[in-house]
Amino acid sequence: MFGGRRNRSELPIGLDVGASGVRLLQLSLKGQTASAVAAAFEPLPAGLKPGSEDYHTALAAAIRSAMERGGFTGQRVVSALPASMVQCKNLRLPMMPADELDSTVQWEAADRFRMGDGQCSAQYMHAGQVNQGDDLKQELILLAARLPEVEGHVAALTANGLRPVAIDAIPSA
Repeated sequence: MFGGRRNRSELPIGLDVGASGVRLLQLSLKGQTASAVAAAFEPLPAGLKPGSEDYHTALAAAIRSAMERGGFTGQRVVSALPASMVQCKNLRLPMMPADELDSTVQWEAADRFRMGDGQCSAQYMHAGQVNQGDDLKQELILLAARLPEVEGHVAALTANGLRPVAIDAIPSA
């Protein structure tokens, strides 16, 4: 009765950082049925620049407040970076092996977004192959954010005892 196993599975906390505040939601699975077991919204102070130190301090405080009020369990969290932190571009690159593609995409991201070498966190998705003149190229959707901003976002999560299992970008969340 007390301390026994629950017959439902708690899923990670979903955390969305919007322009006006932080939204948290946690679902539970019982069999094939999902239901919301915890939810909270906490506003963020207006006028803070996403990515700044003051912003990340306010973000950590908002997460802490929402966690305390919302009845969340566990430490696993899936979060999306605010849209204002993520830049997106399409790339057309020649066909190349995967290891070359990874390094080329990192270089292209730092160059195109003017973030500097080693200061850019970039991911990409394949959008397909395209003919450009007589050449076959691969089209990629490139998503990039400044590394210090990503690290600040993760720090706001871990400062509240959360363990990120995924950090996503809004276009692919």
